[in-house]
Amino acid sequence: MSKQKKSIYMILIILTGFLSFSACNTDLDCYESEDNSYKLAISFHSVDTAGIISDTTLPDLSAFNSDKVDSVYAKSNLHNIKLPLNPMDTSCNFIIETSMNSDTIEFKYKTETILASYECGFNSVYYLQKVIIKNSFFDSVTIINDTINEENRNNLKIWIKERTNFPGDDVDDDLN
Repeated sequence: MSKQKKSIYMILIILTGFLSFSACNTDLDCYESEDNSYKLAISFHSVDTAGIISDTTLPDLSAFNSDKVDSVYAKSNLHNIKLPLNPMDTSCNFIIETSMNSDTIEFKYKTETILASYECGFNSVYYLQKVIIKNSFFDSVTIINDTINEENRNNLKIWIKERTNFPGDDVDDDLN
């Protein structure tokens, strides 16, 4: 074999090896997540007596599934949460408790399973149809985005019934 043919074969082997390694995608987000379902993102808001809308941090917030067995959040001061929905069902209930009150919220939705990628497998995408507040702590719900298909996108605003200054709120206490 001539030197020129050996050089061409060597270049082809190196090029094939380089392309093989560069084709592997090791920066997949699916390896960082423990499940392939998107979560329902909720933020809490309130209106004071002057009509000023503000983000509301709920003190000692805990969120449970309806049988109070699995805690999603436990005793945290939060103004937004993410709740997992059940891809095998069309509704689920969560109990949200604070140091002052509690409420139960029912979510009704449709589920679609999509192929995220061959490496990551399938994802569950949810289409929120209805939100039912069962007690009296929360006043109302505004659906901002009924398609739950992104981790960093807010889906719901939950409005607190009566404006109360909670620790950590973004309001000026001198105004009240």
